[in-house]
Amino acid sequence: MNKYKDNFFTLAAVKILIADLQTTYQPAVVTLNLTAWVNELTAAQNEFDSLFALRNTEQAAKTQERLRDVRKQEDAAYRDIVDRIDAYTLMNGDQTCAVFINDLNREIAYFNEHDHHHAKKDIEKVTVADVPAQIYGGEPVIVLPEVFYEEKKLVFSVYYELSYRDNNGPGTASVTIHGKVACKGKKIISFNIIRN
Repeated sequence: MNKYKDNFFTLAAVKILIADLQTTYQPAVVTLNLTAWVNELTAAQNEFDSLFALRNTEQAAKTQERLRDVRKQEDAAYRDIVDRIDAYTLMNGDQTCAVFINDLNREIAYFNEHDHHHAKKDIEKVTVADVPAQIYGGEPVIVLPEVFYEEKKLVFSVYYELSYRDNNGPGTASVTIHGKVACKGKKIISFNIIRN
């Protein structure tokens, strides 16, 4: 039953996201050159909806396999959009997508508030992909590490924020991952900055 509720909330969140990207944030989608990605996500969602509607008329095992495949494709398209938004935000500052990120955070908070089976994720328990050595180019070095909770990638600016220390020149720098919305706590990781 909990797995069904998780899927239901994920499905609802994806539908809300698609609707927002096609209406409220359509100008931002065009600016970020995400139209093809949004179309891909919409097509995957439509295919998922069709398969979901047919699940009771087909053999359960076959339907589940097909649904899983479609869900994986949809999740991959969503992650691609998130990666592009993360990159754009990192390059242009948090304020460029602040309204979109805040709206998405409110949606996540709403679903978490109404689904009591979802406790806040503890950032101290996340796994962080290794950050390779960064070359110093005269400016503070900003990295966007990949953060995973139970093998699922967390979305930067949605689930966590970053702050940096000692990143103004060669040496050992640190980045602190601060949980937000559905996450709590913080985790500090180090990375090296080297001369060119």
